[in-house]
Amino acid sequence: MISALRNNLSFIFALAIILGAVGVGAYRQQLGERTSERIQLFAAADAPTDTLVEPDEIADEDQPEEHDDGFDLDADETESEDIDAEPVDRPPDDLVQALAKLEAAAEAGRYLVPEQDSVAWWADSALRVEADHPEALAALSRLVDDITALGAGKLPAEDLPGAEVTLETLKRLEPESSRTAAVQTVVDSAKELLRRLNRSERLLAEEGLTARQLMRAADGFQAVLAIDDGNPAATKGIEAVQRRLVDLALAASQDFEFASAEAMIEQARSLQERSRVVNSASAQLMAFRAQSEADLLAEFDTALDNREVEVARRALNRLRKFLDDNRRLRSLSRKLTNAELYAGYAPGETFVDTLRDGGRGPRMVVIPVGRFLMGSPESEEGRNRNEGPQRELRIAKGFALGQTEVTVGDFRAFVEATDFVTEVEREGRSDTYEERTGRLVLRRGVNWQRDYKGSRARATEPVLHVSWNDAAAYAEWLAESTGSPYRLPSEAEFEYALRAGTQTRYWWGDDAPDRVLANLTGADDVSKGKRRWANGFPDYGDGFWGTAPVRSYEANPFGLFDIDGNATEWVADCWHDNYSRAPNSIAPWVNPGCELRVIRGGSWGSSPEQSRSAYRNGYGVSKGSARVGFRIARDL
Repeated sequence: MISALRNNLSFIFALAIILGAVGVGAYRQQLGERTSERIQLFAAADAPTDTLVEPDEIADEDQPEEHDDGFDLDADETESEDIDAEPVDRPPDDLVQALAKLEAAAEAGRYLVPEQDSVAWWADSALRVEADHPEALAALSRLVDDITALGAGKLPAEDLPGAEVTLETLKRLEPESSRTAAVQTVVDSAKELLRRLNRSERLLAEEGLTARQLMRAADGFQAVLAIDDGNPAATKGIEAVQRRLVDLALAASQDFEFASAEAMIEQARSLQERSRVVNSASAQLMAFRAQSEADLLAEFDTALDNREVEVARRALNRLRKFLDDNRRLRSLSRKLTNAELYAGYAPGETFVDTLRDGGRGPRMVVIPVGRFLMGSPESEEGRNRNEGPQRELRIAKGFALGQTEVTVGDFRAFVEATDFVTEVEREGRSDTYEERTGRLVLRRGVNWQRDYKGSRARATEPVLHVSWNDAAAYAEWLAESTGSPYRLPSEAEFEYALRAGTQTRYWWGDDAPDRVLANLTGADDVSKGKRRWANGFPDYGDGFWGTAPVRSYEANPFGLFDIDGNATEWVADCWHDNYSRAPNSIAPWVNPGCELRVIRGGSWGSSPEQSRSAYRNGYGVSKGSARVGFRIARDL
């Protein structure tokens, strides 16, 4: 490391060896011990000395050398020269050894390492023998210059022990000098960097580290690089942290934790921008995410198509982990909810099932889930006692209800497919409206193909003159022909659908409608015989006296037409005088063999009180009427 020392020290060491060779006497001082086992030849410079001369050494030094040039030295002359010569001071033997070792270390380039065989070590050893030895001081100065030239944080870790030896020497010789302070700064900063490196490397050696713990290790490496930007250990540590973060990111992606995976990739990239490992992992992650999204969306859609709600839910839960399109997630969530509650349909959606012969069943509308108070409060105007007590019911799963009443055309498809004969046909009569008296009267020859007054009905009008048994037979045929669970609605389902989220007397409010909404009895309605309703909605006229074709008026908020007028409708429940013992569910309240079934909803001839949402009545199961029809329900 300290390249400048070599040339200067070589001459000094050679001269020291020559002087030592011609010196006289051998001096040895007490040896001082050092905990590091450094050679310490004298306890102090002025300590008493003992002359220890080995016999062989005396012989070698006092005997004349033999020459092969033909001349022999005279013994007497030699002795005379020894007696007359002045004694020459020579360095102690251990100083000579230290200087020789110093030269050898400098020649080999071992300036700071290894600790106990470096220039720093042997210079310190020499200076412990002779504190002002010029050659050793020169070596020390060169070491100080090279160490301080590096600056704080630039001393390699392997050179730290040697630098500490140099610092120890300075503290002993010149404890208050600026050179000592400068070397102290370099050594302290090297120790701090080494401490940071060791701490980060120990942490990195642990298994199962989280991304946060890995970044803590990286902080230590980065602190080192901020001072020593080329530190190889810190650079290697940063690369190791990046690899570990990449591994964690790829593992997280396998669990569809793409947000976490991408965050870890960005953390790895922040440590080192141009990293092939990080860039490759990022590209791999993006590709896997795109493929996973496509696969999960396909799995979700296929599961919904197959009515596999649990499979669809699992796919959506995985998508929620990384799909950042909130609008799309909400859309998928709605689809799943619809699959759970509405068999894949959406609330308010309409559909038509295909019949076995290729025909089409009635159009259905999906009723949303919710809660409502069934019945009417005691304070409601026009209330009947059979409308209470009120009870709160919950519709936990969606169902579908016919968008209109079953029409004459719908019922004809049933009759033609089954040769069904209605109870009214078998009895041979039904009530019809008589213009002359303004009343309903029994009339022979009336069947489901006739309208409210006994004339031939149009295919688009609600079917009348059918009993509860006839309506139930139609629903059973429809279920068998379509393969779907059709039935008559329960009384609770009917009222819930009629109210459509309201608790007022009518779905539109508490008073007469302010526009034409349904086929109701209105003060402005006029029959062909110029009859008017004695009890109708004031200032209201819908243009029909009797039934109107379905869909002639506005639908209620649930998308249902004519549920509040046109024809009163059969439901599945048996008639009960009130709700005192009614089940706390929306299922039909049925007693075996009951002769009366419930009819709900207003008709073309109902008074305003009978058109209220809570109004109910009972009617014989085998009877038909010019005011009563039905619509069907379907489980989803």
